[in-house]
Amino acid sequence: MNVGLSIDFFFVDGIAFFHTISNDIQFRRIDTPKSHNKQCIIIWLKKVIQTYQARGFNIGTIYGNDEFDCLRNDFRPTTFDIATPGQRVPRAERSIRTIKDGTRCAVLDLTYIYWTKLMTKSYFRYKVLTLNSFPSQVGVSSELRPANIVLGSFILDNKHFSIDSGAYAIVHHENATNTNLSPGHTSDCSRAIRE
Repeated sequence: MNVGLSIDFFFVDGIAFFHTISNDIQFRRIDTPKSHNKQCIIIWLKKVIQTYQARGFNIGTIYGNDEFDCLRNDFRPTTFDIATPGQRVPRAERSIRTIKDGTRCAVLDLTYIYWTKLMTKSYFRYKVLTLNSFPSQVGVSSELRPANIVLGSFILDNKHFSIDSGAYAIVHHENATNTNLSPGHTSDCSRAIRE
């Protein structure tokens, strides 16, 4: 099966993220290359393509902006649909906005004043993990998760949603009668005892 792949870079606090999203499956991936040059892009894009090929998918078309035009000859027979200079790829841009907004919402109420680069990268990776772990409304399947389709695995389990005793947590409170403007969550330290 041929798959279209939209690619782009985005930056957060000086960190470059290489982002890909498959047009039909809606599987997202972000990587943090050490450099923004052609050789690094080739290495990361080959890793992405190999992920799809391992499950029997063929990347037929890659959609990107004009900074990726230099890659045409390195990935034949895959065709490149390059946006005109100054334009962006809509699917990649929407996905980047979804990732950034979701991450921003998750970290907004945390008590940290300063963010390390490792924390930033980790929060963005976790957001992509969760987006890939739930079926997409616009993907090829409303029941299978993008991660199931591309990776062949169920990646969310108790390991991903567990918390250590004493760890900081934000807890959502379901309260249908809340008519004031108070938040529907509180911050606290975990008191759970893990077995």
